[in-house]
Amino acid sequence: MRKDKSLKKSSPFLFVLMLFSFFSVARAATLVVDNSGGSNCEQTSSSYSTIHDAVDASSDGDTISICPGTYNEISTLQIKKDNLIIQGYSGNRDDVTVSVADTVFKIKATNVTFKNLTIQPTISKYGITDDEGAKGSHTFENLAISSGDTAIYLQKKAKNLTFNNLNLNSTVKDGIYVKQCTQANVSNTTINAALIGIDIEKSGKNIIKDSNITSTGDKGINLNWNANGAHELTNLIINSKDIGIYAKRGVGILNNITLSSSNGDGIWVGNKYPITAKHINVSQAAGKAFNIKNNDNAYNIDKFSDINLTSTREALYVAKSGKLTIDGMNATSTNGDAISLALDAKGAHEISNVTLNAPSDSGIYAKHGLGSLTDFNITAKKYGVYAPSYENTSIQRGFITTTSDNAIHIDSGDDKTLLVEDVVISAGNYGIQIKRSSSATINRVC
Repeated sequence: MRKDKSLKKSSPFLFVLMLFSFFSVARAATLVVDNSGGSNCEQTSSSYSTIHDAVDASSDGDTISICPGTYNEISTLQIKKDNLIIQGYSGNRDDVTVSVADTVFKIKATNVTFKNLTIQPTISKYGITDDEGAKGSHTFENLAISSGDTAIYLQKKAKNLTFNNLNLNSTVKDGIYVKQCTQANVSNTTINAALIGIDIEKSGKNIIKDSNITSTGDKGINLNWNANGAHELTNLIINSKDIGIYAKRGVGILNNITLSSSNGDGIWVGNKYPITAKHINVSQAAGKAFNIKNNDNAYNIDKFSDINLTSTREALYVAKSGKLTIDGMNATSTNGDAISLALDAKGAHEISNVTLNAPSDSGIYAKHGLGSLTDFNITAKKYGVYAPSYENTSIQRGFITTTSDNAIHIDSGDDKTLLVEDVVISAGNYGIQIKRSSSATINRVC
């Protein structure tokens, strides 16, 4: 019988690999912490009475399991072992409280996990922070942190950061601050912050979902200039003093968001990426409800559906974009246009199924023009539709009421066409004013 030479040659390597794997697994241990004085919760023969002692005795890959109780540690817990897991034994974060008169945990290692804990710095310090040596991907799960500073403050470069099922309270600063990471994933989290709820300075794409964020002094979510990715923000409730969602480089998906801002814009997006926005409810915005600026790509197609906006200034303001598709919007602006599309918002925009109210200004002000407007109800002080248009335009099936100016004002250009059909108009000035067009068709308008 022929011997398998390739297997024979590889056998020493396989043996060494298996031996290494065996000892790696063998090294991982569970260190139990119990300060009750009785038999510990893990029923092991030995345990540590302080978390400090367990951290000092740990090795890479170990798990520190903390029995129910309150642990008043003498100083910051320095985490220097890689792949360490620090967790409350019961799985209920209310069962284990860790407090320090300083920052409670400081990460100086790779891939650290915190689970099932209540963390309380007793002075104005961080709940968890990092320092030299911190890198890799960290996980923060099922934690409650109350802090006089930022609850979780990460200043070192990281890979993937996971924040899940957190309750964070900061009486002075932020809920979560990340200086640099590849990606942050935030889910099932409640944040009450004196400044910013979630503040990410530099990253790729981030995913924030299923969370409730309150900021009493600044922004709800701040994705700064170098947070560069088609971020996904879904199932969020945000109440903020300043801007609710600020995404300097843009977002990819906004879905099922309820938001109010007492002193700023509801959503501010510097749109580098095509946006899909649906099921958005901005119930109050002292500035603009939805503000899109600085789109690097004028050929993007932004899609909006089931949008409800209420604001002091423009409800939807687009400074620069490609074609917009709006299907389903209810927008009210008390002191601006309901929809305002600036000159660089270029495209044959398609708007349908909208109810717009602008008691001080215009319903739709489209500086570059419209493609189509269908199934609408517009009430405005000034223009119902103002479109000095560079596009062929059709306006069909709707109602327009204005109190001081034209219902429809179109300047289509000598090579563009206009269709107005099945529209009921009540105007403070002209019902329809057409300055230029190659042809205009008006059917069933009254």
